[in-house]
Amino acid sequence: EDLEEVCKLGKGASSTVYKVMHKKTKQIYAMKKITVDLNDQKPKLIVSEFKALYNNDCPYVMTLYDAYYRQGCILMILKFMDCGSLEDVLAVSGRIPESILSRICEQLLLGLEYLHTVKKIVHRDIKPANVLVHNTGEVCIADFGMAGLERSQKYLQNLQQTCKFETYCGTHAYMSIERIRGQPHSYDSDIWSFGLTIAEAFLGVFPFVLSANASIWDMLNFLEKSTDAPFPLEGASDEFKDFIYSTLRVNRKERPSATSLLQHPFIVKYRHK
Repeated sequence: EDLEEVCKLGKGASSTVYKVMHKKTKQIYAMKKITVDLNDQKPKLIVSEFKALYNNDCPYVMTLYDAYYRQGCILMILKFMDCGSLEDVLAVSGRIPESILSRICEQLLLGLEYLHTVKKIVHRDIKPANVLVHNTGEVCIADFGMAGLERSQKYLQNLQQTCKFETYCGTHAYMSIERIRGQPHSYDSDIWSFGLTIAEAFLGVFPFVLSANASIWDMLNFLEKSTDAPFPLEGASDEFKDFIYSTLRVNRKERPSATSLLQHPFIVKYRHK
């Protein structure tokens, strides 16, 4: 009753997001409304999202202010990012220059570092639509419906303290090669998806050129034949090329961590400018 709906911001496969205003304080929030059917998989995804957002101390990961259940729906009160998603921004701007991308990258890497090292979470669905943007230049990682938690005792015991998630879900186009293969994956799979997201922001189009009706297996075949430079980055600096290509190593163990990427020359170059 304290919130007034302002407008609908968007609708996904399992939820609708509204812009809402607190009646007394006039504070603006985003409200995510998720219809719950106990006979399907949504409750598991919702629990995953709650775990990812609860007790969040990182400004580069979406903040959950409150959550409650009403009339068959779970309502999540979230931080409002007024420019929408990176996907929305790209639809308007076309592409983003390196100087701005470096600042976006640094924030996203700080968010990923927090998720991977503090929360022990593999996001598993990093893509432009799940990066939210504020007009101040602030960005944050959102939508944790696919997030996997390392804290499963079964995984800790069976996989010798490593985090490997063996399910097959998420957005295919941004999936790492090991996920497409259905192999165990970990934090480095997020690094792959991050690299593709940033490359798309620089190019203005999805980096891999495939036919419109290409299947996930066509993508896998393409990736297995790719080199250390799987697509051209025309007009990019050497630092940016090295930064992006390092995230897209076919061998996931060769990909740098978020912590390591924060010290990459491409990030350091623009840090104090």
